Amino acid sequence: MPALPGKSPHEMKVFSPSNTDMVQATLLRRAPWVLPGRGPVIEDGAVLVRGRTIEAVGRYADIARIAAAGTRTIDHPDQALIPGLVNAHTHLEWSGLAGRIPLPQNGFPAWLQAFNRERAGLSGCDRAAAVAAGRRALIEAGTAACADVGCTLEPFEPDRSAHPDAAPDAATPPTAEACPELFLFEVLGFNQTDLHRVAPLERLAAHPPAASGGPMMSLAAHGCYSTSAALIAQAKAWTRMRGLPFSIHVAEHREELELLQTGTGFFRDFLESLGRWVPTWTPPATSPVGLLDSLGVLDSRTLLVHAVHLSAADWDLVARRDCKVCFCPRSNAAINVGRPDLAAALERGIATALGTDSLASNQDLNLFREAARVLDAYPEIRSEQVLRMITVGGAVALGCEDHFGSLARGRSGHFPAVAVPARTAPKHLVETIIAQGAAGKWQWTRA
Repeated sequence: MPALPGKSPHEMKVFSPSNTDMVQATLLRRAPWVLPGRGPVIEDGAVLVRGRTIEAVGRYADIARIAAAGTRTIDHPDQALIPGLVNAHTHLEWSGLAGRIPLPQNGFPAWLQAFNRERAGLSGCDRAAAVAAGRRALIEAGTAACADVGCTLEPFEPDRSAHPDAAPDAATPPTAEACPELFLFEVLGFNQTDLHRVAPLERLAAHPPAASGGPMMSLAAHGCYSTSAALIAQAKAWTRMRGLPFSIHVAEHREELELLQTGTGFFRDFLESLGRWVPTWTPPATSPVGLLDSLGVLDSRTLLVHAVHLSAADWDLVARRDCKVCFCPRSNAAINVGRPDLAAALERGIATALGTDSLASNQDLNLFREAARVLDAYPEIRSEQVLRMITVGGAVALGCEDHFGSLARGRSGHFPAVAVPARTAPKHLVETIIAQGAAGKWQWTRA
């Protein structure tokens, strides 16, 4: 690991005339390693932050020369600066189910039945509290931005009269800012055909924009086995008209493939038991990816989640349509639905992200640990690719790469510093960062 030359106080001044306002507003963060997300690792690097935004990234000597008068330098010895993590798929409203469903389960049908039993007792207040707890867990795991898929708007429309003195960010840890969200209202209904009946479109459209501090609001369809083709197409059209991301669970389990191919199996029986089966429905006799393509859903703003059971032809189609993919390997293992082919996506240059799914099917919402699982389970995938999945890849998947996912001019100045042992060899740097992050040996940078 390269040593920082010269003196090693934790705070140093860039030589320049004093400027009190600039000292308060601008920081030069110096570290033995800076991993910008895009581009090579920078040894003895620095990130120049003004307010909450990055102004420049590069070698310390170069950035120090362009730093304005009065800039304060903060030294991060034995640490690496990396972009804040981007969790591309969560269900925060189910955070209250942590530990209530034994894991691993014996396949998706068994998990779904256990899930439905447990969630039946949750009230709207329970879900709102779970979302708040989930947000805290994300921040405490190094997450700078996330996509949250949910079935209720209550967590985003709190009853201010109940807590008139509460600050909006009262639950946010003092070491971190709030975690910006893309909230995707989840559309369900195998026997429904009118989007207006199943989604609060007016409330979504009228919600305060992200620029005012609220989350970005969009739509997700649950899946091809649980949401009618008409609803999927309408939901995608609604998001496309507004230039918003769209998300859908795809080929998470073989039961989905069976239903679409033959119209039989667990999900037919399950839908019939709920009174939601459509007797006139004809199976499309294609894969979930093929069905979505026939509906015109696949494009660069579509995020396919899980993607466990895709054929080579499916992957080729996903690549041609420039879709994004989010893998949730720990959730897949906990439910016992199969092992996604991450290499197939990476080999085709598909923008690839990781997500933690929910605490109903995962142990935590920690992307560092999700990445560590990938390194263990997929030795053919390089650590640099895995780190990219939880930073740049996640930001690209959610369409927020102009603000998150990398350390570059104009991006968020709120990012982690990960402890790196002094004798770490450069070839082991990234895997060490992931392991250290998973062990909790990191901190948010702050003034």
